[in-house]
Amino acid sequence: MKLAITFAAGWFALTSALWAQVALDPTRVPTAEQTAEMMHLPPGWRVVVFAAEPQIANPLAIDFDRAGRAYVLEARQYPRKAGEGERGADRILVLEDTNGDHRADRVRVFADGLNLASGLAVGYGGVFVGQAPELLFLADTDGDLRADRRDVLLTGWAYEDTHETLNSFTWGPDGWLYGTHGIMPHSTVGGYRFNAAVWRYHPRTRTFELVAEGTNNPWGLDYLPNGDWIISTSVIPHLYAIVPGAFHRHGQVHWWSNPYAYGEVPTIVDHRHFPPNYAGWDQVLRVPGGTWPSRRIAAAADPVEAYGGGHAHSGLALTHGTAAEAIYGSAALIGNLHGNRINADIIRPYRSLYVASHARDFLTCDDPYFRPVHLRWGPDGCLYVLDWYDRQICHNTDEAVWDKQLGRIYKLIPPNWSARRPEDAKGRVEHLLQSDNVWEWRLALRLMAERPSAVEWSAIRPLLDSGSEAVALRALWALYVGGQLEDADYERLLRDERAELRRWAVRLLAEPENRRRVHRFKALERLADDPSPRVRLELASAAARWGGWPGREPLLHRLML
Repeated sequence: MKLAITFAAGWFALTSALWAQVALDPTRVPTAEQTAEMMHLPPGWRVVVFAAEPQIANPLAIDFDRAGRAYVLEARQYPRKAGEGERGADRILVLEDTNGDHRADRVRVFADGLNLASGLAVGYGGVFVGQAPELLFLADTDGDLRADRRDVLLTGWAYEDTHETLNSFTWGPDGWLYGTHGIMPHSTVGGYRFNAAVWRYHPRTRTFELVAEGTNNPWGLDYLPNGDWIISTSVIPHLYAIVPGAFHRHGQVHWWSNPYAYGEVPTIVDHRHFPPNYAGWDQVLRVPGGTWPSRRIAAAADPVEAYGGGHAHSGLALTHGTAAEAIYGSAALIGNLHGNRINADIIRPYRSLYVASHARDFLTCDDPYFRPVHLRWGPDGCLYVLDWYDRQICHNTDEAVWDKQLGRIYKLIPPNWSARRPEDAKGRVEHLLQSDNVWEWRLALRLMAERPSAVEWSAIRPLLDSGSEAVALRALWALYVGGQLEDADYERLLRDERAELRRWAVRLLAEPENRRRVHRFKALERLADDPSPRVRLELASAAARWGGWPGREPLLHRLML
């Protein structure tokens, strides 16, 4: 006990002295290693500095290729887009740990001259990049790990507010590239006029669609083991479960694409992370029909612990298939910019969607300049945290207040971590599909979508009968992205005893290439009386995309009853 008290007192004195120096000389800030020492994690977890200034600055997004190399977007141009004739300052770096010490010791520039870049995803032999007003595809065609090809895939993204443009690129289980978009920019892309939204793009068909509209300034996107999307957003309630075709919180949204939307799908949270003295906000979020059926946040000796420290959220990583699942079960880890921490919300099924409740924070940091803007699980099972690291937090277009020289990437290593290297993912994709590592089975789905001709599909189809519903769902997604599903498969899946497979059969029949064949499946009409509210929700969602099907109106009437 005496030793613990002595250590705590010594640590408090050390950090107090450090911040006294910073107060006297604002140009001095803790090193990345010093900031790491100020972090508090669950027992057994440890943090190392994967990369930091001067290697990188202003990191905003990260993704990994099959070799385990990290592609990191440096948003040095923010908050102002370079004007006509000016060269953008944003870059994409490739970072590698070549000796296994968890630190990037090889850094190469994949692309530079980017201008207000805001999102990134590796795939299809290159990198998809958001750079309003464009969605770009960059590729290295000669093998030198330097982009020498640049294609404009889409244009029309607005940037009236430069911190709410297209972001949070994530590959979906259906083979589409998903992303989010904030409330202030008024974009017109692919024939859609929108602001706050979740969108998707298909690399093969070059199709663009809105998935759902509303919320506020989403910056964080991930999906649950059953394929349901969760987004994190700022200031307003911080988590939403995305329903295709839904409208989530009208609020500041300037228009709905559907003028006949008479309501909105509410947030899933039963709490907010505002501190107790933040005037005007209840502890429990009020929703139509009352409150979520969950506890109020219990009073705590430390009120900040009870509430989570702040209201601006950026970055989201779900825990399934990771070491954090042992702590929380199904949960969302959310970057909290004002709170200098990573919040954790437990996600539980509720009716046709979910409810999310506040849990003990996953990470807190005593460094007030720690700004976790992006979270991503890596190939090695560790959580990579991108730290913008700045005195400034958000909402300021004055370039002079931003520090363009600082930025860190921290690697959070689980207890009892074993050396899982990218070479483990070089086997056949059919085997990776059953991996317990979330990054590996998602990689398998992406590779199957990219090169379906290289897949041994006879090894995938039997997995539909797996005793694990999660593996059966992955097999279904794999067969879909590979173009292997026939009418007989859909008929069987619509009658499957597992509700999640029935639900996904409905969703896939609402995909663009299937919408004209929906009339073939009589089982759809019977699903209006399905015992699962999630299946019935999926039918209501899909009906919006079955506009030419005569059976749609009778099905909707049965759902209403």
